[in-house]
Amino acid sequence: MTIDYKLPNGKLLRISDCVLDIFVMHQQISFNVPESGGILLGRVFEKYIMIESASLPGEGDKRGILFFHRDKRKAQSIINKNYEESNGEIIYIGEWHTHCEKEPHPSFIDKWEIKRAFKKSKLNLKYLICIIVSSDKLLGNLWVGYYDGNKITQCQRVS
Repeated sequence: MTIDYKLPNGKLLRISDCVLDIFVMHQQISFNVPESGGILLGRVFEKYIMIESASLPGEGDKRGILFFHRDKRKAQSIINKNYEESNGEIIYIGEWHTHCEKEPHPSFIDKWEIKRAFKKSKLNLKYLICIIVSSDKLLGNLWVGYYDGNKITQCQRVS
């Protein structure tokens, strides 16, 4: 099973079931649990983008009840390895992290971070995706954002 979102550029963003499983495993279901997050990797097709994998939080990441900062060197290593092993087909799509709220929305810091990642990264796309995973047991409640260098647009789920 996948979940699809309509992107402002007309393409679909398709989130694979293995990525959804990672989101479920790392949901921040209470304020006793720190935020989790990582990077999103996938492939670009003519009509859609498939997010095939999401990195897991781990050593070097900084986590707290209200923040997640990934280890940039570790993330870059994961990006490079996937890119090389796939002959350039698997690329960096964006970022994901959790919030302890049923209706997640990006904070000021979340918006600042995605803009900074866009400016500092060498991208294969003209935009970045940011996914915020809710605490809701029904995983369909994700906040999916699209940043093209000008503005962050919330993407709508396609049923």
